[in-house]
Amino acid sequence: MKYIIIRHGKTKGNEEGRYLPPDEHLSEIGIRELKEKRDTGLYRELESIPLFISPHIRCRETAELLFPGVSCHRIDELREIDFGRFTGKNYAELNGTEEYQRWIDSNGELPFPEGESKDEYIRRVNEGLQRIREILDNAEKPSENQSGTGVEKGQTAVIIAHAGTIMAAYFLINKKGYFDLSPDFGEVYIFSEI
Repeated sequence: MKYIIIRHGKTKGNEEGRYLPPDEHLSEIGIRELKEKRDTGLYRELESIPLFISPHIRCRETAELLFPGVSCHRIDELREIDFGRFTGKNYAELNGTEEYQRWIDSNGELPFPEGESKDEYIRRVNEGLQRIREILDNAEKPSENQSGTGVEKGQTAVIIAHAGTIMAAYFLINKKGYFDLSPDFGEVYIFSEI
């Protein structure tokens, strides 16, 4: 199984270094950067591969920009980690607070206050990847006379999701450190399961 995972485009909250809420739209800068990458043809060869997305608005908008007219399949387990009380805040607003310092001192191992832990998030992302495998394993190749479901049997998936999703896939598939990778906006990351 091969996963081609693309990080969503930039949002205003990303530009401000915030822990993003689910309903954050792409920013003008994010849209422009994605269009520039799209115009280079970077994503053209991926258009025929089944497309899966996180349910967050920024991922749907990224999919529409990079793959206009291509149907995508929402995988709820690939949503962003729940930042709990840190949601919507940035370093400047959190710096100096006791709970943020505790989280920083734990190297991100503690759960976000009233949110998810890294381990819970990795488990959830793994469930999402398993769901994609099941969808692809159970898909049938449409006949010439039938339109099909938009998913054909295969062993490759394109996913538009979050930096954390990419980091979790890197950890799960490559057995490398979760924090060893720092995914950039609109970039393509490829992971293959043996």
